[in-house]
Amino acid sequence: MTDASGLGAVRTACNRLLGAAPTRALPLARSEHSAVFRVWLPAAERPVIVKVYQGTAAWKADKEQRVIERLAASGHRAFTTPTVLAAGLLPDGVRALCLHDGGSSLQDALDQFRYPRTKALSVLNKLLAAVHLQPELQVPRLRSLAEQVRHLQDRLPPSVHNATAQVLGDVLTAGARAKQVWCHGDLHFANILLPEGQRDAPPCLIDFEETTYAPAAYDLAQSAVTTETLDPAGLALLTRGHDVDPRLLDGLIVFHCLRGRFYADRDTARWHTRLEAALTRAHHRTHALRPRGF
Repeated sequence: MTDASGLGAVRTACNRLLGAAPTRALPLARSEHSAVFRVWLPAAERPVIVKVYQGTAAWKADKEQRVIERLAASGHRAFTTPTVLAAGLLPDGVRALCLHDGGSSLQDALDQFRYPRTKALSVLNKLLAAVHLQPELQVPRLRSLAEQVRHLQDRLPPSVHNATAQVLGDVLTAGARAKQVWCHGDLHFANILLPEGQRDAPPCLIDFEETTYAPAAYDLAQSAVTTETLDPAGLALLTRGHDVDPRLLDGLIVFHCLRGRFYADRDTARWHTRLEAALTRAHHRTHALRPRGF
């Protein structure tokens, strides 16, 4: 972002798109080209989520807006999506997306011991099944699995590239044969919002920047990695009822760990630990060599 925190762009978005300056702004996430804030506006009953993107990340605002609008029009009932309050282009090439704040997340409920982990995994399992039943959505920037794997391989250190070539090659082969479904791309506990005071209301899904079409195992593997559900019992609960090739699932777990390890600009040690666990699992199934010294 042009300003270090992104707060300046968020204030501009509030003034220009929502018609009022924020009285309070709480940072939720930030990267080199994006920032997400929860903001409070004068006389507003609830806070608003403001996302700002710049440069090579600006397309994400447009993609997420289109996904949300198409999902809202599809009439699904298993989950809801945030209401788009405003969106638009700001100075310095910043694109903003302003969304209704859906409240606390399933991760919050876990952290506060209001939800047992097994129940949370069951909720995630059912939501992934519902997501994969959605009809095709005509939205931009839907990179295929093959494109993503090759893009990653081009950026891996040689030792890691060589040691994971067999696993990722198997992913390309099995992935091409598997049924392609709509995938959320980043569905974990923090991206599932629980309706407040509405016992039977469906949860709200957020963050559709990584939406794509891929095998169902693509989503299941990403969810397994980001919720750190790599143990056999947890994986069995997460994938129950989903028809997935175990070898493809293991390979995609390695892929998502590699992507997080070499793309992430934070928590690199945590991603390294996840990658070690994923490679150990894949090694036992495929007898592939494990990379050293990355």
